[in-house]
Amino acid sequence: SPAPSPAGTSVAALLRGPGVARWALGELLAYAAWCGTLVYAGWLLARGGASAGSVGVALAAAGAAYMPGNLLARRWPGRPRARVVAIAAASAPPVAALCASGWGLPAGTALLCLLSALAGARTMAGSALGLSAGGALPVAAMGLRTAAVQGGYLLGAATGGAALALGGAPALAAALGGAFVLSAAVHGAPSGPLTAARRGGE
Repeated sequence: SPAPSPAGTSVAALLRGPGVARWALGELLAYAAWCGTLVYAGWLLARGGASAGSVGVALAAAGAAYMPGNLLARRWPGRPRARVVAIAAASAPPVAALCASGWGLPAGTALLCLLSALAGARTMAGSALGLSAGGALPVAAMGLRTAAVQGGYLLGAATGGAALALGGAPALAAALGGAFVLSAAVHGAPSGPLTAARRGGE
């Protein structure tokens, strides 16, 4: 039989490391929540009768809000794990509020911009945590993170669409907010013994 590829071997070895599988699952859930939000953001903002042009401007503003969150995260003190847990938990209320009916376009835009800034901050913190957990396999760690991003898009779109079809906006709020909460819980759950070096990095 053919020998396993070096990349596959690296990922398999990485997943056996302390806290790595938990990190990957937490990333998958967080990206599912955020990507699901992006997929349905236009519909959520347009529910009040806003024009396509106005919604487009709102989406552009949300896209611009991602970068300040990313830059601010570089200066946020504390361990990456604590930051990832805090950001995921803080993202649940605004995504639930965004899905609630009755918001006008300005308020909905503000909520989406807040979520985008949090997503930018979470990207930095999640990457730092993955590199810390990956230890001597940083390339495999970032490959695993890329898979979590791609899987998150698929999971967020599919879960969000099913929730919307079955229960409308309230079910969408529960699905997206619940994914953020689950991500925070997974990242914050205690793991097995860590080495002193990795404990310091997390």
